[in-house]
Amino acid sequence: MNSVLQTRVDGNNPPDIVTSAQVGQLTELVANGDVLPLTDLVSAEALTHYPDSVLDIVKKDSTPYALMHASVLKGLVYYNPSHYDGPTDPKTWAELTAWTTATAKEGHTPWCIALESGSASGWPATGWIEELFLTSAGADAYDKWTRDEISWTSQEMKTAWETFGAVAANEDMVNGGPVAAISTNFIKGLLPMWSDPPRCSLAMQADWLPATVSTRVEGIEVGKTIDFFIAPPVKPENEGLIEISGNILAAFKDSPEVRAFMEYMASPEAQNLVAQTGLWLPTNSAVADDAFPSPDRLAQAQIIKESTGVFFDASDTMPSAENEAFWAATLEYVDDPTQLDTILADLEKIRLTNR
Repeated sequence: MNSVLQTRVDGNNPPDIVTSAQVGQLTELVANGDVLPLTDLVSAEALTHYPDSVLDIVKKDSTPYALMHASVLKGLVYYNPSHYDGPTDPKTWAELTAWTTATAKEGHTPWCIALESGSASGWPATGWIEELFLTSAGADAYDKWTRDEISWTSQEMKTAWETFGAVAANEDMVNGGPVAAISTNFIKGLLPMWSDPPRCSLAMQADWLPATVSTRVEGIEVGKTIDFFIAPPVKPENEGLIEISGNILAAFKDSPEVRAFMEYMASPEAQNLVAQTGLWLPTNSAVADDAFPSPDRLAQAQIIKESTGVFFDASDTMPSAENEAFWAATLEYVDDPTQLDTILADLEKIRLTNR
């Protein structure tokens, strides 16, 4: 889709509207003057229902250019309530780590981590690193990362990788150890949480995990056999910062039809329909609570609504070569964490090459 869109734009034949998860490409098109400002298409009243940080996902000179109309909440920590006895509302990463460390010392593996996904192997680890970077380095640093303004070799970046490695590269912390984490399918490797007895207690993944696990494990029910909390911040001052991915609408041509469609998609009416699907989360704060098909989807939407900052998946803002190198680099790191400096230096070379 990226190449098709670019070809049409280059050929002076852009689509009226595009929906895309590729924030990086849309940001480049905005910089080139190809995308229409959202504020020219959607009323100010409609946009008041969206957090500033959501409107800032694709922006230029403080002007928003795209509408996040269907999102996925990331950074959720899942557990099995029928077995888990750890904190369910930890305030900091240190608090959660204290429990996982004590659990590991007792001979029980705390984390389920699995990174294999065919040619995209490693992508689940990028979610971990992004979450840890966001809540350790903070909003400004994360914003710079998504805008290609921070080096892979920065201390903030290294800290996030090391925090991830303290779990994923630790034999005592991960079910089956790092080798299993690298080689096991990203869904299959989380299922031991529901084995008898459970072989791990926690997993970090996006909002779609309960629905996916329910197709593999009988009797999955949110609140009874699976539940979640948002990953606690590494630094307390970064509480409330969350990461999302999803689809974004942007317009390339101005017409009454385009304006009407964009205005409708920004409305609570349209966003209520998004909520009702159960497949996506709206970022519109005016969506009715009864629009959500289940309590867990409502709870996830509340996390977005009550957040202090919403930030888009950093890897989805990168050129494809850099993103794929990020995936592969996480596997190298879990396999041999002593090579972190070299791994990050190699990523920085790729970043500079693909700017």
